[in-house]
Amino acid sequence: MTQTTFDEYAHEVRSGHLTWSPPHKSDDFWKKNARRIMEENNGELPKCLAQVLKEGHEKTALAVAAHDIGMLVKEVSEKRRVWDGLNAKAQVMKLMGDSDPEVRFESLKTVQEFLRHAFGG
Repeated sequence: MTQTTFDEYAHEVRSGHLTWSPPHKSDDFWKKNARRIMEENNGELPKCLAQVLKEGHEKTALAVAAHDIGMLVKEVSEKRRVWDGLNAKAQVMKLMGDSDPEVRFESLKTVQEFLRHAFGG
């Protein structure tokens, strides 16, 4: 059986070693899979992304995790409060001051998504 893109993404997120593999940059992937990512296994993947933010020391992994959270907020905005419960929103806000420009950029984009949806918009 061949792995689906979702399976490959889930495996990567569970590993905590995030890279800019194709799903991360695919709008089509996010449109098709965002809800499943948020809901499958009692929100296991969002918890893994939040864990990367909290414990990640690898700059690329931090940037990718921040990016993915932003895409999930954009595509499944009604679930954005999940990120508060995981303390991920606060972690992303902290990363806006990171020394790495890619981490700062992705964090800023994600905070913009949180703000855009903060008032139901």
